[in-house]
Amino acid sequence: MTQPRRPAAYLCAAPGSPPGTLAGERRAVAEAARQRGWLQPAIYADAGHGRDGRPGPALVELEAAVSAGRHDAVLLASPAVISGSSPVLLMRLLHRCTQGGVTVELLPNPAPRGPRPGPGHDAQERRTCRPTSGRRALQVGQRGPRPGTSGQ
Repeated sequence: MTQPRRPAAYLCAAPGSPPGTLAGERRAVAEAARQRGWLQPAIYADAGHGRDGRPGPALVELEAAVSAGRHDAVLLASPAVISGSSPVLLMRLLHRCTQGGVTVELLPNPAPRGPRPGPGHDAQERRTCRPTSGRRALQVGQRGPRPGTSGQ
């Protein structure tokens, strides 16, 4: 994967989130970008949106920017919050990224205090979305043949 030159990040604090949620997500995004050697991403942040199944204004703006080719990578700080009441919101953003070949990385939720997860637990997931050949179906970082297929 080449280093993105126009990264973006989407932050979202659910209705009723504790104070400082977005500030914590900003720090997590800045650290994730630094660890990857990326430029600091453009930040799109919504607070208290999504409960009624409608996207917040920053998510709408990010979708438009991705569709227009203004970003080549997106960090999602809270994918669970985006899709909390309506998975359609997250799927629509991922679809826009797929259409444009935009890399999407999901950041882990802040680690709870206490014992660390056991072996085999990935702290982050990386998915590269790209259009499938001849179809517009969503393909998110497919890593080999689907179960039950020959892989051809």
